[in-house]
Amino acid sequence: MPTAEEQVFTGGADLTPTFGANAALIEQAIELATTTSYRGLVIYSDTTPTTSGEPSGYPTGWYEWHKRCLWLKPSTGEVFRWNGTTWALAVAKPGTNTITGSMVSSATLEISKLKPDAGSSLKLIRVNLGESAFEYITAADVFSANSLPISKLDGTSAGSYVLTRSAGSKSWTLFDSATIISLFGANEFPVDSLARGSALQVPMVNAGGTAIAWSSVVAGIADSTLTLAKLQPVVADAGKYLRRNLTTGAVEAVTLSTPTTPNIQRASFEVATLPTAGAPTATPHTLSAIPDVVHGCFVCTTIDQGYAVGDCVPLGAVKLDSGAGSADFSEAYLFSWDATNVVLHRASSAAAALIANKATGNVATFTPASWKFRFNAVRFY
Repeated sequence: MPTAEEQVFTGGADLTPTFGANAALIEQAIELATTTSYRGLVIYSDTTPTTSGEPSGYPTGWYEWHKRCLWLKPSTGEVFRWNGTTWALAVAKPGTNTITGSMVSSATLEISKLKPDAGSSLKLIRVNLGESAFEYITAADVFSANSLPISKLDGTSAGSYVLTRSAGSKSWTLFDSATIISLFGANEFPVDSLARGSALQVPMVNAGGTAIAWSSVVAGIADSTLTLAKLQPVVADAGKYLRRNLTTGAVEAVTLSTPTTPNIQRASFEVATLPTAGAPTATPHTLSAIPDVVHGCFVCTTIDQGYAVGDCVPLGAVKLDSGAGSADFSEAYLFSWDATNVVLHRASSAAAALIANKATGNVATFTPASWKFRFNAVRFY
C-alpha cells in the first residue's frame, strides 16, 4: 500500500495533535479498514472483488475484509453481498419506469395506481396463461361453462340443501321429503325411477314401520287377518265352498255335506287306596258301555321319594323288586275295564314296589299309602 508519509502510533495514543479536528473521522476509518474488524465498507468497482489470496504490501486478511463489504457495480447499479460462497445479487437496478416488490411496502399500493383497461368497467385482473403478464378479463370468463365448483357457492345453515331457482331468483332449499315431493305433481313420479324388486312385488312399509321394501302382496298380509269380504269368488254359487284343485291348480266351488259331530262321553275318577296283591279295586266308570280309551296315573298324596303332593307319574313308573335288591322291570300295577267298571290290580307277587327318586333318579321303595290312582275314561258313539 503506497503512502506519502508513514507514522507509527501506539495503542491508546491521542491523534488530535496530528490530525486536528478530523481525528475522530480518521480513527473511524482506521477501525473500518482493520481486517479483524466485523465492520466493512462499500467497494465501488466494476471488477469483481477478490476474496482469496493475499496481495503484496497489504495488511494480512485484506481479501477476507472484502467479504464484509458490499460491492456496488457502477455500470449496472447492482449491489452484491458475499453469501459465504459467491457474490450474490442483493439489490438489482430497476429498469426504466419500473419498480420492484422490495421497493413497495406491503399493503400500501393503492388500486388507483393500476392502469385501467381502456376504460372498460367491471373487469378482473389475473395472471395470463403463460404466466408472463397480468391481464384484464370479464367476470364471466373466470370459469368455463359448467365449471364453477360447488365449494365456491355460499352455503346456509347445517343440513342437506339444494340450489333452486324460481321466477328468476335462486335460493337454498332444505332437501327433505317435502321438497322432493313438491318437485312432482300428482301422478307424475315415474315408476321407472324406483329401484325394482322381484317380479310381482310392490313397495311396502315393513312390520316395524321403519323402512320401505319390495314385497309380494301376500307376504304383506298378516296371517288370519284377510276378511271374507276381500275375496273375489270365482264361482258365484250360494251354499258352496271354494277349494283349490290339487291337480289343475284351479279354484272351484264344491258342495260339502254337513259334517257329523261325534258324541263323546268322558269320565274321571280316582282310587284313593291302592289295592294289594290278590285284592283288585273295581270302580264304576258310568259310561254305560265299554270305554274306547282309558288312561291312568299315580297321584302323590304325601311326599314320597322327592315327589310333592299332586305330582303325577305314569303307571309303568312303579316296578317290582325281584327280591335280590334290584328291580326286575315288570309293572307292579295294571288295570282293565269292561262295560261297567275299571279295575286296578296289584301284581300277585310278594316283591316290594320300587320307584325312581325324583331328584336323584336312584331306585327307591315305593310307598303305596302315599299315593292314589286317577283314571280318565273316554267313549265315542
